[in-house]
Amino acid sequence: MPVQFTEREGTYIALMSGDYVSRGDYFSIFQQISKQLQDKPRGTRILLDLGGISEIDEEGLSRLLERLCNNIVDHLGGNIKLCNPPQAVSAALEGREFEIPIYRTIDEALKSFEDHGFNDKDLFMNTDGS
Repeated sequence: MPVQFTEREGTYIALMSGDYVSRGDYFSIFQQISKQLQDKPRGTRILLDLGGISEIDEEGLSRLLERLCNNIVDHLGGNIKLCNPPQAVSAALEGREFEIPIYRTIDEALKSFEDHGFNDKDLFMNTDGS
């Protein structure tokens, strides 16, 4: 699964696309993101745009989102947020608590970096699943 990278307002945006139902997808994505961000300073702002994900299962959700995000933060020292979840991701997230903020749009996520935090009202999914 290739990841496309852009930079906007000092934030590195990784556009995720394809199906995430395979164990190998997680390692490929992590390697791509790590390679792209390896020379960036600690604390780099990273936004994962989930808009291109067409299918994801429980294992894909766990590996890709939870483990990937945690590893990016641990290894790269980045500040990470997620945005633009398609129906496949929204359905997989339904009823789950998720610690990393998920925003409806790229613009909302970028603004939240400037706000130095987030407000539950701005999140796509609240912890109660609504």
